[in-house]
Amino acid sequence: MKIKRYEGPETDLPRLMLQVKQDLGDNAIIKTQSFKKGGFLGIGGTRWVRILAGVEEKSANNGEHKSSDERKANNDSPRRFTDEDLRTRRPVEVSLENSPAIKGIMDELRTLHESINEIKIKEESEVEKIAATVEMDLPGWFEYLRKLLEKSGMNREVAKSLAEGVIEITPEDERDDFDKIKSNFVEYAVSMIIKPDEQNQNLLDEQISSQRIIILIGPTGVGKTTTLAKLAANFALLEEKSVCLITADTYRIAAIDQLRTFAQIINLSLDVVFSPFELKKAIDSQVDKDVILIDTAGRSPLDDEKMTELAELLKEELNAEVHLVLSATTKTGDLKAITERFKAAGFDKLILSKIDETVTYGPLLEYLIDEAPPLSYLTNGQNVPDDIIFALERDLVELIARRTIEGSDKTV
Repeated sequence: MKIKRYEGPETDLPRLMLQVKQDLGDNAIIKTQSFKKGGFLGIGGTRWVRILAGVEEKSANNGEHKSSDERKANNDSPRRFTDEDLRTRRPVEVSLENSPAIKGIMDELRTLHESINEIKIKEESEVEKIAATVEMDLPGWFEYLRKLLEKSGMNREVAKSLAEGVIEITPEDERDDFDKIKSNFVEYAVSMIIKPDEQNQNLLDEQISSQRIIILIGPTGVGKTTTLAKLAANFALLEEKSVCLITADTYRIAAIDQLRTFAQIINLSLDVVFSPFELKKAIDSQVDKDVILIDTAGRSPLDDEKMTELAELLKEELNAEVHLVLSATTKTGDLKAITERFKAAGFDKLILSKIDETVTYGPLLEYLIDEAPPLSYLTNGQNVPDDIIFALERDLVELIARRTIEGSDKTV
């Protein structure tokens, strides 16, 4: 079979078909391919068409094989017609009705044209979406602040909402000063979490209480017993208050032994209780103490039976502060879920432990903004009594807010 290849822009298709017909006749078998030529990385360029045409060869010279010169001539690249050639040669009528091959080519071209239009429409739609996103970007340093908050692990919408809030409280003449913007962010975050009347009430409650009864609750592994030891050491050794310890964590013998050893070291009494009645009795027997610290067993928030036991333990009128202890390494969603489950047992304040074990403070800040439980202490290591932060709630929240942007600023 004699095969030739023809190429040219799609706009030259009629001339190419004429060339095929002139070279190979009406019986030529045609296969077409459409491709893009020119441009860069698929952008720009023009659409070309490639035609592979073949026809069965008839033997020449009564069945003798063609000469080597003739075979060589057939392998040469086809000559392309010029405008002069078309003017001097007899025109050939090409009709879709009498050429199924051409009709097939035209159908393929129409399909290709429709596909190109669909791609263009899709690309335009994507460009519009990107443009809409760009329009939502915040001006100048505020967009950078939003990115820092996202980098810290905060949800995109929450980060954007906080950055927009900072815009509102930042005067025009301070919007080019990122240090001012960071300070305004910290103030704004604190205002979202702490209300002035709540802060004043917390201080008043601590001032008028003659005896503090502090109960620690929380899931397993968050460091309740270690936190209790830090509180005891600070109250007894640094503030010189009379302190006693009570533990209701009877699920772990090691926890009782650990707390008993610690109590002996700093010369504190330790009571072990097994029921709500014994807890109430132990508290009533320590009326002469300034501070009573009570440890409880870690409960999985997904264990309904254990959560019911905890609620039963705390249902008596104990006149106590119940502090929920959560790890700073916990994800935002889990922090919210755990908090919701422990609400059944009841708690007044929040202790965040292990803040030295995380580098992303965004989830903590997002959690505090959404849940807003009063923050009482932060723990930042295993050392007793040193690794606990005693401060006003405002100072604790401010510390988390500053670390949220300062830690991310170093990694962007």
